[in-house]
Amino acid sequence: MNYYQEVTLLPDVEIAVGFLWHKVFQQVHIALAENKVGPNQSAIAVGFPDYRQGDFPLGYRLRLFAQTEAAFEQLNIQRWLSRLTDYVHIKAVKPVPEGVQDYATLNAGTTNRRSDCIKTSTGARPRLPAKMVTKRRK
Repeated sequence: MNYYQEVTLLPDVEIAVGFLWHKVFQQVHIALAENKVGPNQSAIAVGFPDYRQGDFPLGYRLRLFAQTEAAFEQLNIQRWLSRLTDYVHIKAVKPVPEGVQDYATLNAGTTNRRSDCIKTSTGARPRLPAKMVTKRRK
């Protein structure tokens, strides 16, 4: 994955972060389902850069990853999250920094063993759940 786009959740006193995650996930899931590139395949991956680093397990940021900027243009996440504009901040698409070396992938396979679905850049089996980071550039 060469590019990413970040969505930051902006909870307030009246709207809890858990409720916001539910609404954001709902819309992102629909967006990804509508933009599949094949059966059970998406050109977009998701990551949680703040996983277990704050008061909410997933943190406050969602990163979307893609090989090309065109994949983000086709997805148009702004359209899918338009009802939540007061509660999310969507940043512009950026290239993944050159220094990123480690990543983990989680594939929706036919196996029932979660450890069979996860691979890291080093080939090791991470302790679940893995923090999702993008792979290095080619």
